[in-house]
Amino acid sequence: MTFKKAVKQIAQREGIGRKAVYREMQRAIDIGYGCADPGVQLAWSRIELSRRGPRPEDVARYVAGIFKA
Repeated sequence: MTFKKAVKQIAQREGIGRKAVYREMQRAIDIGYGCADPGVQLAWSRIELSRRGPRPEDVARYVAGIFKA
């Protein structure tokens, strides 16, 4: 399943728009990325991020790679 399809499916299930789903994902990522805990920062260092910082697509790609392994 592509990232876009997953967002669409979540939006339909929750009865909200795709942009709202994306915003909530980004909000959660921003909170996690801002955590000063060294263990959390180590985890973030393992994720290939876009130049603008962590995006939902980056996290989804990383998690999908874990499940493929």
